[in-house]
Amino acid sequence: MNRTPSTNPPFGLKPNEVRQLASFTFDDNAYSGLPGSGGEGGIKFILDLFNENKNHDGSPIVGTFFLKADNITDNDTEENSYVKEIWHRAQVEGNEIAMHTYSHPHGLEFDWDADPVTRTPIMDLNDWMAEHEKWYKTMEKPYAPEKEDSGLGIKKEDIVGFRTPFLEYNDNLFTSLDKLGILYEAAVEEGWQEDKNGKNEFWPYTMDNGSPGETFVSEAFYSQKPMISSHPGLWALPMYVFTTPPDEMCEKYGTRPGLRARLAADNPDFDVNTGKITGMDWNLWFEYFMDEDDAFATMAYTFDLHYEGNRCPFYVGMHTDIYCDKYDKNDLEGEEITKIKANAAQRRNMVRRMLAHILSKKDVQVLTAKDTIRYLNDPELLKI
Repeated sequence: MNRTPSTNPPFGLKPNEVRQLASFTFDDNAYSGLPGSGGEGGIKFILDLFNENKNHDGSPIVGTFFLKADNITDNDTEENSYVKEIWHRAQVEGNEIAMHTYSHPHGLEFDWDADPVTRTPIMDLNDWMAEHEKWYKTMEKPYAPEKEDSGLGIKKEDIVGFRTPFLEYNDNLFTSLDKLGILYEAAVEEGWQEDKNGKNEFWPYTMDNGSPGETFVSEAFYSQKPMISSHPGLWALPMYVFTTPPDEMCEKYGTRPGLRARLAADNPDFDVNTGKITGMDWNLWFEYFMDEDDAFATMAYTFDLHYEGNRCPFYVGMHTDIYCDKYDKNDLEGEEITKIKANAAQRRNMVRRMLAHILSKKDVQVLTAKDTIRYLNDPELLKI
């Protein structure tokens, strides 16, 4: 099917007639958080938090886990068995398992000295296909956490989603997903366009005619042709930008006025007028070095823009590793070590607050990325 990019809900419905869909999605997933694994938090924290809550209709809270497969074959920070066990629990409890490659390769090379900066693809079609096949080969092995050479027992046909590492996709990647029959990709950015303000984002669409978000980014930021050509039927579940609250909204969301000015002081590329940043949690904590209150205010304000606007689905791009105590010991580097403003416990508390904020709104449904497409294709499900 062809779903054209549109700022309006599908089926001719009005924003106040549709559910606000929200999906928590998690990349990498190397830290289990299980007893004996050496660190509290991680995936276990997320699963426990989900189990402590329900949607308004009584259905369980679930999310999507984009798994990097070598985390259960070559994990140098945690025993493979712990990670297999917690991945299996996520699957059994109804969460979606999706692809995030085997080894997390870069897909682009950036020339930061060029003016403007340029992007060059460094993964060809065969490279992407090799990553996919190694992922499948690893994950299809029978589940047996006590055995080194085991996987999750996943069937290839059950995997329908993919997110590109580092958000560094190129057209070869989308061609590889076409060949595999993947339903959606979840790294294409939307919302950087000058006329987008969080209340009028494009609803998810199929990439029959490429991607408006990628076209804008390529032309405005890199003066290059878009990285995405025509891929009929392949859904883009966009990585929508976060919008930091302006001064007059800061106190409402529990942070000090002047957030945008504080962010600009540390990052000269930040636009204080739009307040937009990449819609991933890593950027909140380790590019802009937000504290717990700043990060919550940014996520909650962005969600409310969607909710109060055209009710475009809200996809939260996250990393379970960031919410494990081991992350601060094993993964911080460079200026992150001295500039970080929120430890793992504070970051976990932000997630608790964010889920509570979302569930405080009526007509909200928290579900997997895959299931958002089911709602987008069924007006009876989407309608309030």
